[in-house]
Formats: sequence, C-alpha cells, structure tokens
Amino acid sequence: MPARAPTGLHFSPAIAAQARPLVQTLFTQPVVDRFLNLVRLLTLLAEDRAAMPLSAAAPELAPAATDRRQIDRVLSHIHDHFAESVTITQLADIATLSPSGLHCTFLRHTCQTVSQYLI
Repeated sequence: MPARAPTGLHFSPAIAAQARPLVQTLFTQPVVDRFLNLVRLLTLLAEDRAAMPLSAAAPELAPAATDRRQIDRVLSHIHDHFAESVTITQLADIATLSPSGLHCTFLRHTCQTVSQYLI
C-alpha cells in the first residue's frame, strides 16, 4: 500500500464498509485499544487489492522562491555558526517556519533532512 499511497486510494466498497466502523469508534477507545484497532484498520486497507488510485501520478510541487530564501537564511546561519550547537526550533525561527514546515521545506530543497545535513 505505501507504494500506491502517494496518488491517493479509493478503497473498494467491501473494504470501506468494514473500515467505516473501525474509524468511527477509533477516537472513543482507550489508548491501547485505539492503537491496536488502528493497526487492524491499516492492515485491512493494505490488503485491499481492489483499491484504485485517485490520480495518475502524485503531484510534484516546485519549490517556491520564498521557500528558497528561507532555506538560504537557514543554510547561511548553519555555515556562519558551524561550531555552535543549534536546535531545529532556532532554525525554524530563522526561516520563519514551524519546525515541521522547516523539515518539509529543507528536505524539498536539499534532498536531505536538517539532521542529515548537520552530520
């Protein structure tokens, strides 16, 4: 299923009917039961061989110029302060992004995570 997931999937009616009650009760259960039922749900969906892709290909988003400036600020800071410790939160502030936004933008521009780049 992970290989088919980027395009989105339309699950078969039979699997959707089995999955619906699992999803509906997921958030009303204790944490342990919720986790186990989430695994059951994902297993059920992964085994749906009749699932159809929602699009022909996953969209490829081109990095925006604004993104590039944000990453350039982060890279400049890393290079100018290479001997100092730095946190993701500090780098996200420099880029004016959330930590998760920095992760996605950095990965899109450099093809590696911030942690991989720093190592």
